[in-house]
Amino acid sequence: IGMDMSMTIAQENSGVKYKNNNGEEEDVFKIIHDAGINYVRVRVWNNPYDSQGNGYGGGNNDVAKAKLIADGCRAAGIKMLVDFHCSDLWTDPGKQMVPKAWTGYTLEQKKSALKDFIKDSLNQIAPNKDTVAMVQVGNETTTGFIGETSVANMCTLFSSGIEGVKEYNSEVKTVIHVTNPEKGNVTKWAKNLNENSVKFETKR
Repeated sequence: IGMDMSMTIAQENSGVKYKNNNGEEEDVFKIIHDAGINYVRVRVWNNPYDSQGNGYGGGNNDVAKAKLIADGCRAAGIKMLVDFHCSDLWTDPGKQMVPKAWTGYTLEQKKSALKDFIKDSLNQIAPNKDTVAMVQVGNETTTGFIGETSVANMCTLFSSGIEGVKEYNSEVKTVIHVTNPEKGNVTKWAKNLNENSVKFETKR
């Protein structure tokens, strides 16, 4: 049973307190674990801040915040899915922006940067490798990924991101995330991924 906990640190930094069924203040991860949650999803953005250090919103969830959430999950015995948007804020079928730091990168440069970013981020988020059980390479990547829109280029990047995951921990499952299954997108993308030799475990 899973839930998204991406806003947890931002909420706590804003003064939110969590209480159990007895009305007693308690660690939020223990509360959700006791309620039956055993899996948590966490959105991660590359650099969700402007040049003045102001956050773009959505919890401003960067690698440092994801590590704090991973620490809470570990202490409570909860597994974690890391959802790398591979951008500085939300990505969806109409918006797959390149991170600021990768502006102007060629496909080969994006491929290298993506692999290193995912591997290095995971080693920071959960260095002991006992908490992250699944990684999503991109978010709602139905029509594009990191500014690339051709199937071949997107699949090149998916494979590179998966390599980064597997170099972190070969036991972690990888996810390619698309939207609108009622439109046949899951079937279409399963075919695209297979034809381009993308070795994923899960598709959503």
